[in-house]
Amino acid sequence: MRRLDMACLPALRPEMSWNDSVSWALLTFSKTLPEKRTSSIGAPVSRTSALRDLRTARFADIYERWTSGQISQAHAAHLLEVSERTFQRYVVRYRETGLRGLEDRRTTNPRRAPDEEVAALLALYEERYMGWSIRKFYRAYTDSHGGTRSYTCVKNRLHESGLVTPRRSTRSTPEGRGRRPAEGRLLHQASCVYQWLPKQTWELVALVDDASDRVHAGLFVESETIWCRFRTIYETIVAKGLFDAIHVDAALRNSDDCRETGRFPDAMRKLQISVLPSCGLKARSRYRRSFRILREALPQQLADTGIQSAREANEFLRSYWEEFNRFVAIEPERSRSAFQPLCPTLEAATAAILGVHENPVVATANGAGYPGEQKRQSG
Repeated sequence: MRRLDMACLPALRPEMSWNDSVSWALLTFSKTLPEKRTSSIGAPVSRTSALRDLRTARFADIYERWTSGQISQAHAAHLLEVSERTFQRYVVRYRETGLRGLEDRRTTNPRRAPDEEVAALLALYEERYMGWSIRKFYRAYTDSHGGTRSYTCVKNRLHESGLVTPRRSTRSTPEGRGRRPAEGRLLHQASCVYQWLPKQTWELVALVDDASDRVHAGLFVESETIWCRFRTIYETIVAKGLFDAIHVDAALRNSDDCRETGRFPDAMRKLQISVLPSCGLKARSRYRRSFRILREALPQQLADTGIQSAREANEFLRSYWEEFNRFVAIEPERSRSAFQPLCPTLEAATAAILGVHENPVVATANGAGYPGEQKRQSG
């Protein structure tokens, strides 16, 4: 806020008390500017700055009455609604430099972004990234344009300008279990059907860590099967190690493969991985948030790289997760993870249990599988 121009203030009435004088002056001033409360130079005026300028304007009269002995120092401080010590400071400044010494000496935050930089930021969003989410725009702002401001600073400026409307949740915080303390304690395996490219709808199967929201593995398929879920589990075990427990979404939990005698629980028992039937609302909201961010950011990046097929998209995902986790993942409560690294013998046994071969997953009309695995099923 800019300070109020003293010429905008109405004449003060010495016979009134301080509170009555302030109320009368503000009421008169507001009536003179019914549409916009601005100073003579066009800057907006706040009530705080108006009160400060009113106090400055009345100080000379109160100081004169105090020096002539008409009122005491305590009474003078009371009329200005300040402490006696503050009144003494005002007197010293007034005697040294006059009314200029009573001006506000507070300075702005040196780290605050200059008006020119904020205007350039808003122009960049409005001209090139209008409609993008703040998180997605911030990534482009830092990576492509060399931006140095924090995410909170960018978010607040966009909200204040009205270019982005803040999203306010109308529902209460869900109850449920908190995060696991370390990575590898619990992984969520979920899928999302979405149009990741124009006229191309695939299903993304991903494995998200409960402790940090880190995506360990993901895979695009035309239609979900148990083999694509096994593939993401295998890639995570090879890269990180065996984990303690897994929670699967309703799409797999309600299928025949996830029954007690099905292939999924049988494979998890052999790997000594617990299968949790439920995880609570809070945990579901956390990994769904990761999928929501993916739906906002990933399609644009796939289009920018010229990807046309699911196979090319899966190759892109191998290097994409590190970048995605850098922006989305959080630090877990404990730095030491619960993953147990595999030795070469156990790695081969894990591949046999999950039915994974060295050949990559192939997308088919009926889903995803492995070369040779389809023949074994049909045989």
